[in-house]
Amino acid sequence: MFEGKIAIEFDESKEAEIFYKALKPEEISAPSYRTETRIVLERNKLLIVIKSKDLSSFRAATNSFLRLLNVIANV
Repeated sequence: MFEGKIAIEFDESKEAEIFYKALKPEEISAPSYRTETRIVLERNKLLIVIKSKDLSSFRAATNSFLRLLNVIANV
């Protein structure tokens, strides 16, 4: 199993909450037979945990979340 974490610390908890609310639907709607994703908000810190059965699905999920983070940051 492959596991990775993306941790982001924001200056303000309000900004972290905006990112969390934008990403949370992705955690719920993503197909979970190959990849499991967990998104956690702790004050001003956002943690995305990705676990996958194979490297290909791990890479795809990681890239998807990095792209989503970039889109949210640039809106």
